[in-house]
Amino acid sequence: MKCFNVPALLPDGKMGEKRLFDKTTLIFFYAFDFDEDAEKTLREFSDRMSDFEACDVDLMSCSTDSAFNHFAWIGPGLAFPMLADKTTRLSKTLGVLDEEHGVAIPGVVLVDKEGQVLKRNSANQLNGSGIVESALQSLTHDNQSEEISHKIEDNNNEKKQNESKCCSLS
Repeated sequence: MKCFNVPALLPDGKMGEKRLFDKTTLIFFYAFDFDEDAEKTLREFSDRMSDFEACDVDLMSCSTDSAFNHFAWIGPGLAFPMLADKTTRLSKTLGVLDEEHGVAIPGVVLVDKEGQVLKRNSANQLNGSGIVESALQSLTHDNQSEEISHKIEDNNNEKKQNESKCCSLS
């Protein structure tokens, strides 16, 4: 899968597009804006942004709401882009779409720069220390297989050979 351009609320509060899969990316999917649990988790991810940066991983969140909804709900202030998957194409492509309800299944997806899913966990699978801590552990501890660790390292160290056009999901 090639990279995608996805509508987003950017960290500076502006509406724009975020190019995905330039490097290994961790996306926190949640079902709806205006949900207390989702807001709490988004703020926890934002508070731990430096930990994700230390793992050399792009961090972002995604729901099937619009970027305007994201802004009305959270506004500027999160340290990462909030993707707006109104078409549900990204959620479907990454295997997290609840097609019956047209929303993303809450959880995290780790994707390499080729757009291949390295790891996918629903929120129900991420028990114990919480979604944010589980996501970090999957990047930094034994929970992650050696193959995934090498693939992340290879993807992030390899220079981009082909600046092909991206697919827009707007």
